[in-house]
Amino acid sequence: LELRPKVASLFSDGMRTAWDVFHNVSPADSRGHFLLMPTIDDSEKNWRGQIFTKDDCNDMVRLTNSVEPVGSLFMAYNSVGGAASQNHIHCHAWPSPP
Repeated sequence: LELRPKVASLFSDGMRTAWDVFHNVSPADSRGHFLLMPTIDDSEKNWRGQIFTKDDCNDMVRLTNSVEPVGSLFMAYNSVGGAASQNHIHCHAWPSPP
């Protein structure tokens, strides 16, 4: 993702990891489609395989619940086994309902 500019970095109370946000180059929704990846600035914690940890799950639930109105953000984890086109840990976020 070096060729894409970072849109934002997310970290708030209760989150355990900082997440970097990028526009998805193959959007599933014309209203916006973003990729969230654990920031690589923390090499001890985030230079890891494609493993979605319970801390990652906690962060995504907290992030999803922080957007109002509740239920207006869809969040999904993707991996190579789920037909991901990139072999790195990432989540997708886009407006909901579709």
